[in-house]
Amino acid sequence: MQSKKMLNRLTNKHPSSLLLLTVLLISSLSLVQCSHSEQKEPPQMPGPRAYEGVSQAPEPASVTPPPFGWLQVDAQGRLLSEAGEEVQLRGMSSHGLQWFSDLINRQSLVGLREDWQGNLLRLAMYTDEGGYAENPKVKEDLILAANTAIELGLYVIIDWHILKDNDPEMNQQLAKPFFAEMAERYGKYPHVIFEIANEPHGLKANGDPVNWQNSIKPYANTIIPIIREKAPENLVIVGTANYSLEIQEPASDPLAFENIMYTVHFYAGGIDPETGKTGYLQTGIDWLQDKIVAARTAGIAVFVTEWGTSGWDGGSGNDFCAAYQWVTFMDKHKISWANWSISTKDESSAALVQHERASQLESQALSPSGKFIRHAVRGDYQAGLEAVGMSTCKN
Repeated sequence: MQSKKMLNRLTNKHPSSLLLLTVLLISSLSLVQCSHSEQKEPPQMPGPRAYEGVSQAPEPASVTPPPFGWLQVDAQGRLLSEAGEEVQLRGMSSHGLQWFSDLINRQSLVGLREDWQGNLLRLAMYTDEGGYAENPKVKEDLILAANTAIELGLYVIIDWHILKDNDPEMNQQLAKPFFAEMAERYGKYPHVIFEIANEPHGLKANGDPVNWQNSIKPYANTIIPIIREKAPENLVIVGTANYSLEIQEPASDPLAFENIMYTVHFYAGGIDPETGKTGYLQTGIDWLQDKIVAARTAGIAVFVTEWGTSGWDGGSGNDFCAAYQWVTFMDKHKISWANWSISTKDESSAALVQHERASQLESQALSPSGKFIRHAVRGDYQAGLEAVGMSTCKN
């Protein structure tokens, strides 16, 4: 009523203003109606697919179940399917996500699943060297890759990749909230495996050795309960001392949790600790394979989360005969493995050489190591030798 009186007073004094005021009033009412309408019926925008947003998790309708369902470890240290059958996972590890995350995409993972016939992806999230401790955004690359792997039905290892930060306890305060978040995000997916420490080695800050008793086991006893709060059934893999070589340590003093595995890493080129020369002609492979067999006999579940065809430095050339001996050994003992690595880094262990074509793991982009490993992932080890121009290996 007050507004109507004011309008009458204005138009009586200024008749020429009537048209202008009328137009303004109509415009204002239209704006109010539009605003009210928008509040009632917001536009329905299509949401991103799981792998397109770091805050997203794969929706059940978009997820392909992994081939063996929920994995479990039995009292004999065997990795079993949900149906109780012994299984072996074979696949690839990424290189550091801070460097090569672009190669871990939907196209490459479809290639890993379909052409390579792999069932496993390991995501190496370095904590040092420009990794998570220095650049927390690298976690976004891990989440996007993990979501894609889950949608495609691959098992995926979330790898807390310590290396230069050699002691697991060094970044334990970062690891605790990280694994709490990952467990809450992925605890309902049978695809996801947690690797809590890549390659413990060297010395602690106080000069004591980084070994099972004084560093690795205490760290595991801290991190695993955090994971188990939200991910009670997922596999957890624990690194071992001396760059994940000392599998005999947990064999005599295992962790008191279910569904725990322990990792061994090796490189087929080897390296002689006395001379520094690469190649298992110097070191042999029996010593490490014997330790693995002894650990499994003791009921320890072994998972080779990283191995390469090259020397330990990633370069030094490839030893495909030693690699052949290793893949047939792991096949015989049903030991699961991930090869290092999906990358185009200038080193012998890199599976790819042409970055512009590498995103699809195309055969034209494969390095000699990639050619061998493609067949090894498929379980055709003789074809792997032939792919690198070899027909047999002499003992």
